Amino acid sequence: MPAGSLDPAAQTDTIADGSFALIVPPAGGYTVIFTKEGYLPATYFEISAAANQTTYIEAVLQIDATHAGIGSIGGTIINALTGEGVPGLAVELREGLNATSGTVVATAPLPTDGAGHYSITDLPAGNYTACAYGDGYHSTFFSVVCLGGLMIDNQDGTITPILPPGQTRLVLTWGEVPADLDSHLTGPLPDGTRFWLFYYYLYHPNPWALYVSLDHDDTTSFGPETTTILLQIDGVYRFTVHDFTNGNATAQSPSFALSNSGALVRVYRDEGLVAKFAVPPNRSGTLWAVFD
Repeated sequence: MPAGSLDPAAQTDTIADGSFALIVPPAGGYTVIFTKEGYLPATYFEISAAANQTTYIEAVLQIDATHAGIGSIGGTIINALTGEGVPGLAVELREGLNATSGTVVATAPLPTDGAGHYSITDLPAGNYTACAYGDGYHSTFFSVVCLGGLMIDNQDGTITPILPPGQTRLVLTWGEVPADLDSHLTGPLPDGTRFWLFYYYLYHPNPWALYVSLDHDDTTSFGPETTTILLQIDGVYRFTVHDFTNGNATAQSPSFALSNSGALVRVYRDEGLVAKFAVPPNRSGTLWAVFD
């Protein structure tokens, strides 16, 4: 549904692999509602559709009705620059996916502990958007799911320290498989050449340290892998994700691991989160061209 309307702009059914496509006029603020007999409905908010482009959303975990009821959730809020848990943060929930505004329906009774862990109990089954926030950090939003009668832990979020004006931060996260995704950023330099920043320069001298830094590399699933543009120069920046784990995949023996990893790239500036990209699903390959 478009923003402010109760009439659907389009409707369709998912196909055998669970994917779907909708053709809608270019606009922001679309809401997609997922329904199926025997499952709890799920709602995804604030989708923008640009002209002549395909917008991908993160995977939606629809809950079967046998898991209705009251459950609990938990997880850890991780610093995007260090990979360590962040203590002292508040965590609150809104109903639906990508719900970054509106009514808060539940709040963690305690701030995140010394390891960055939070928990929320007595929660109706469903899909929620968690918001974690605290002094010195940009608010972060991430999806969580609650199943009746169960405690679903390890629903983690990544939070970044507040950026000064002019800087841009790219935070890559993904699921358990594959173990190692790598971020690659190329961009312009004042002399007309281009830099290519990837994991090598976290462990060796960075010749472009005035302009860009790789802040954190993860090789054991989930992320974060974090890159910061320190001094932006006019020109084209290209961000790509490579599935290092399955780098030897071939056309004869392809890998779908990257496509089905749940990978997300969040883009932050000094005002907070400005963009989010989800990996296209159900495709073979080990490279994802995120943006340029």
